[in-house]
Amino acid sequence: MMWSSAIKVAAPYILGLVILIGIVFGVKWWGESKYEAGRESFRVEVEAENARLTEAMQLEKDRADANYRGAVLAREAAEATIIARDSRIAGLLNQLRTKQTPSSDPLAGIDGDGTDWIGLFASCYGEYSDMGREAARLADKVGGLQEYVEIVQEHLNRSR
Repeated sequence: MMWSSAIKVAAPYILGLVILIGIVFGVKWWGESKYEAGRESFRVEVEAENARLTEAMQLEKDRADANYRGAVLAREAAEATIIARDSRIAGLLNQLRTKQTPSSDPLAGIDGDGTDWIGLFASCYGEYSDMGREAARLADKVGGLQEYVEIVQEHLNRSR
């Protein structure tokens, strides 16, 4: 009988202890679930921002590539014009050489050969054209790279 009276006295304390343990574990479980939900929400936001930045970077890269291709096409069109002019100059030079005689050159000296200033001009023009084409090609590359770097820096500054 002694046990039954002791149990009756201790029962409210045991019940209180069980309720307290239940409340502690309930609060702990509730806090962990809120923490996990917040963590998951943050992970989803970060992934969405990453996807947005990746898409924006790809769009800017595509735009820069399109600009570069446009510049290359413009340069190629200019080269075609230069080639047409080169062939015209070469034709005129050949035409002039066939008409010219050694005695008709006023600069012909004792040796009889005069200065071929048109040939000199044509060769300089050809070298200048080659140099211009190479400079245009390099300018296209540098311009495209500079634009790409500016876009990347702008996106990096926005994401900070």
